[in-house]
Amino acid sequence: MKGNRYAPNETVIKISKVKLLTESGLNVFLSFLCLYFAFSNLFGLRYLSLLLLFLFSYTSYHNIKKYKQEPKVQLRLSNKGLIPKNEFLITWSEILNIKVTVKPNYTSWVQKEYLVVNTNNSKMEFFINDLDITALRLEYLIKIYRNRFEQNNE
Repeated sequence: MKGNRYAPNETVIKISKVKLLTESGLNVFLSFLCLYFAFSNLFGLRYLSLLLLFLFSYTSYHNIKKYKQEPKVQLRLSNKGLIPKNEFLITWSEILNIKVTVKPNYTSWVQKEYLVVNTNNSKMEFFINDLDITALRLEYLIKIYRNRFEQNNE
């Protein structure tokens, strides 16, 4: 496999800062817009503006709180296996099936992508949309690391 040499020995997958900053920036902008409408009372939208201000402020607070509570490193991929959220190592021999699944989201145009890992005794799901890696790149790296593991253990 040609791409086998180009992947690092370990890949660290973190929560996406770009997504967090984009959502927070949009919420702050919309909060200021709501404040403007509330104090200028344009079109009689004062109460609606205050309600939306509360909603946008709560969403920003919730995103920042979630980012601070979650561990920064969500997943580590290596030649030995994967380590989810700073837990224990799951070797490639313990993993029965690993795949990226897409669950439809009927309320938005963004699809929800998950990494599903089936081991001998458990099943784990990782929400990929919040991570700093695409599903295609993740599948590619999984194939490379799994092939390296199988070549080393032959």
